[in-house]
Amino acid sequence: MKYDIQRPVRQFNMHDDPLTNIETIHLVIWTKGLCIAGFDANGEILTAKVYAHDDKGEQTIESVFINEPLVAGPQPVTHIWIADDRNILVPHKLFDANEAANWLKQFYFVEADENVRCSQLNGNIKAGIAFTSKGQTDELLDKYFKESRVGAVSETIISSQELKSATDAADITVLGDTIILSIFQGNQLLLHEVSHGKNIDDVVYTIASACLEYGIVQHKLRVSLSGLCIDTDMIRSLSAYFPNMSVPGSEQYLSFTFLRKLIACA
Repeated sequence: MKYDIQRPVRQFNMHDDPLTNIETIHLVIWTKGLCIAGFDANGEILTAKVYAHDDKGEQTIESVFINEPLVAGPQPVTHIWIADDRNILVPHKLFDANEAANWLKQFYFVEADENVRCSQLNGNIKAGIAFTSKGQTDELLDKYFKESRVGAVSETIISSQELKSATDAADITVLGDTIILSIFQGNQLLLHEVSHGKNIDDVVYTIASACLEYGIVQHKLRVSLSGLCIDTDMIRSLSAYFPNMSVPGSEQYLSFTFLRKLIACA
């Protein structure tokens, strides 16, 4: 089957000839997009390309896998990260991978052609994550990147926060129309959600509600923002609510802030 060649909607390079220096590649997949990021032997980002899905979904993804030079070379795709809004976190002592699908289905509707995957947090916050993935996407991953480790983007977000100081914090990660929000009180995770299609007012309301419930002073909350394909209007709106918000100076650095979390978690 012949697929149209897809063009990236974003591309960032930190090296004149990144292909010859790439040591490992990470792939990030969300509802309407995917990112391929290449790192050198020291874990520094060399290049990243972002593609948008069309309504054909898996055909678009496979076209990228077939035609993108970053994944056509000898460099391995070692990690694949999936962002899906249907997920649950369960403490290690209670987590049972064999029962994870049943637990998840008590909270969310899972299609017959979808799968439930599991991965683990191994930092200070010890928990298992169960999340869904499309069966067709899994078939493509197995076809092209059989040896890659598949995990949840949530792993990288939560683990990266554990490396920071024990302050009250909200971490907002944007992947196109997918928003991942985590709220921490010191080293304790209070809230973690992955959502599709939420507007920024919904996110602010969720943060404000958590501050009220857990006795957090909202204007002292450390809010950080990173991700891929972030709308500038979103940045302005968040800055109006959280003037002390940490925002890197350009879209490239917003992207690299997120991509560094991937390699740090790996």
